[in-house]
Amino acid sequence: MGKEKDREDLIKRNLLYGAMIFEKGTVGKEPVRSQGHVHASSPSCNDSTCEVYEIWAAAYIYMQQTTADDPGKCMAVYGEPGDIIIVPPHWAHCTINADPSEPMLFGAWCVRDYGFDYTGVRAHHGVAYYPTIKQDTIEFVANPMYHAQPIEIQKARNYPEFGLEKGVPIYTQYEQDPNRFEFVTNPTKYEKLWKEYEK
Repeated sequence: MGKEKDREDLIKRNLLYGAMIFEKGTVGKEPVRSQGHVHASSPSCNDSTCEVYEIWAAAYIYMQQTTADDPGKCMAVYGEPGDIIIVPPHWAHCTINADPSEPMLFGAWCVRDYGFDYTGVRAHHGVAYYPTIKQDTIEFVANPMYHAQPIEIQKARNYPEFGLEKGVPIYTQYEQDPNRFEFVTNPTKYEKLWKEYEK
């Protein structure tokens, strides 16, 4: 989705803005969430691409560095309305409703020719940590199919290294500077930032 005035520019840049609504409630003992996946290599840049979330209703963005038996760094980033959360290229991730009494809503920037790779996640029957509800709070339980290090629970942070502004909608930030989200469509150009993100 987007504004008609931006259609040609978004297509030229291969940049896609989307909005998602997930239903409230639970599935068994788990809050509603997306299926874990990695962004497949996009033909336009020959690499996995990142995703830039703008949280509109409370959510966790769960992410892990790889889908290997040792998934590397595992973290669940909690976002409140207005927060921005970036998932780096190649990282497995899923979006989790942090308040099952309400629907989960978010906007996101990604590349237009995106694709999903479920291979590693499905081979391990999911991501390395499952969200479960216990006494009205969400806890993350280790998936025994992995040999994972402890999960890090974090709050959304600012991303000045990517030139993003806290409190400004991500679509507005694109309107202010259409080049701002080049790191989404050309991730290899920003390899240094991705390496530092992993630390």
